[in-house]
Amino acid sequence: MRLFKLLLLVCCISAVMSAGPVSTCTVNLLSNYVSNETSCQLGELIFSDFEYGPNHFPGNPGPAGNTITITPISDPGDPGFLFSSADWTAMGAGNGGDSDISYLITSATGAPIIGAVDLGVTETLASEPVKLIVDETVCVGVFIAPGQCPAANTVTLDNSNIPGSVTAIPYATFAPVSEVTVLKDIYFASDGSTGNGQILSVSNTYPTPEPAAGVLSLCGLVAIWWMGKRRTKNS
Repeated sequence: MRLFKLLLLVCCISAVMSAGPVSTCTVNLLSNYVSNETSCQLGELIFSDFEYGPNHFPGNPGPAGNTITITPISDPGDPGFLFSSADWTAMGAGNGGDSDISYLITSATGAPIIGAVDLGVTETLASEPVKLIVDETVCVGVFIAPGQCPAANTVTLDNSNIPGSVTAIPYATFAPVSEVTVLKDIYFASDGSTGNGQILSVSNTYPTPEPAAGVLSLCGLVAIWWMGKRRTKNS
């Protein structure tokens, strides 16, 4: 009986610890995520240190942070974000812009559970020539300023629609770590008077195990074992 109580107590403590004190990520503007220094949780991952640079190319600044919406993707085993804006649009000669978004992801428990990343891009291409490019850098196991990730720690993803050349690297895996820094570069430009295209949204998810679910399953097995033991004893 004492052993069962001890095991049940361990299960409950583990479940509470994996739930964590960090608030759940919510739908909000990117500018608010940055200015509020938001730190929030989805599944077993904590997202923080959001930064936005709309002027990567000073001659073609991207839209303001208050025109970009962050929508959490709350699948516990594949959490992440969808970024969307009506202003990632290139139309007419010389029209375009560039947005740099970065943030830190850490394991809520400190365990090395981050080992993959998915990139999704939704776009419309009405007429050529137009460039719609999303380059993404994941700095594995390092919290570092954008652009300073060592080559050995760098994982890249890409979705480029350049006239005459289409590139897609939508998925990457790496040895599991407890933290990564993500930098996404969203670039859109019309190269001619007839160019017309738009990046509607950019999404990222990070497939991870669900330790809390595993802990609860273990607790269930402990309870079943104990009940079976009691039936055997009583019979």
